[in-house]
Amino acid sequence: MGMGSHERYFLDRVVNKVIELESDGVQIYYGNYSKYVTEKELRFLQAMKEYESQQKKIKRMEDQIQRYRIWGEMRDSEKMYKRAKELEKRLEKIDRINKPIVDKKAADFHIDMVERTGREVIKLSDIKKSFGSNKLFDDVNLTLFYKDSLCILGENGTGKSTILKIILNEIAPDKGSIKVGSNVTIGYLPQEVSFDKEDISVADYFSYHYGISLGEARKELAKILFTGDDVYKHIGTLSGGEKSRLKLGMLIYEKVNTLILDEPTDHLDIESREVLEESLINYDGTLLFVSHDRYFVDKIATCIAEIDDKKIKLYEFNYEGYKQEKQRLTESQQVFDETKEERTVSQGRETYIKKKEEQRAKEKAKRDLAKLENSILETENKIIELEKILNTVSDEWDLNEYNLKYNEYIQLKDDMEKMYEELDKFNIKGESHD
Repeated sequence: MGMGSHERYFLDRVVNKVIELESDGVQIYYGNYSKYVTEKELRFLQAMKEYESQQKKIKRMEDQIQRYRIWGEMRDSEKMYKRAKELEKRLEKIDRINKPIVDKKAADFHIDMVERTGREVIKLSDIKKSFGSNKLFDDVNLTLFYKDSLCILGENGTGKSTILKIILNEIAPDKGSIKVGSNVTIGYLPQEVSFDKEDISVADYFSYHYGISLGEARKELAKILFTGDDVYKHIGTLSGGEKSRLKLGMLIYEKVNTLILDEPTDHLDIESREVLEESLINYDGTLLFVSHDRYFVDKIATCIAEIDDKKIKLYEFNYEGYKQEKQRLTESQQVFDETKEERTVSQGRETYIKKKEEQRAKEKAKRDLAKLENSILETENKIIELEKILNTVSDEWDLNEYNLKYNEYIQLKDDMEKMYEELDKFNIKGESHD
């Protein structure tokens, strides 16, 4: 079955082969989306190493040809000229490797060091909110600590975005209090981004807003892919994705130490989402966000707050841990409802322990896979180095030394084949688990 999708969490659990269309053909990757990302990077690094290795070899041969010609001219030696011509013929027969091309440019959401806050960043106490007869939530108590990356989950209409707006004083709670900690500077990315001046160009707005020159503004805007004529677009004509990208770029420029994000990946392409994820993982501040992008949540969240039945419950787990805990609670409740006996507690505990053991096994498999992929990279590097040595043009080779190097090269090739077989086993196991 074939499909196209930007939902990476879905792709991770459904697909077992990825076909990527490129300008010069197609590339096929076996495994889910995460495997595709890893394998693509490995292939790119390998291709770049092969290209650089060949370029060095070509440069050495060209230098040697030049030396032969100089020596031939200095010594009036026909032998040197002959060697130069022979080497030129060998050079012409080389099948040139094209330089690998980096994927289309993604926005640079790199976030520099930000000023640290106190331990308690935001504290909600006994918050209640209703709209008319529709009660969203009651008695919400939640504390966001320094360097937390907290995701608020819940069904549509449960009030996830409303909590963010209460924190930002855009909506008043019916009851309760909000305390923002010391030295906290908040940056907010809403679902629908708008600007106070939309009838001026992107460059003019950025320059005016921060009191910097147009040149400085264009330099910052280029990081988030506003280049060329794009900087002269009026803000009002920008798409939703472009407005989100501009707003994110502004928050990063301001170096806020607390980011509140409402569906931050909604209007971003996959490449920009992944750059944003890596930047947020390395962010020195505190994150509070709402997102339906489960892949994003899985990578970014260190804890989960779920709104359910008009209450909020905090799970001190990442997304995978949260799912396991929810499953454990569900199973425990089901068993309890069926038996109404105390033994259901121990059964639930056994299920919990079993799932923990399964999780440990999965984590070990991940570590083993990472170790294997590192070994593959190291072995590939050794092979490339040996190829450079074996292809070196020299009249001074010792035959025994050459044979030793060649045997080592063959052994590494065999080792590489075995490691790829082992990698295939990991892929098969991963597919069966999915």
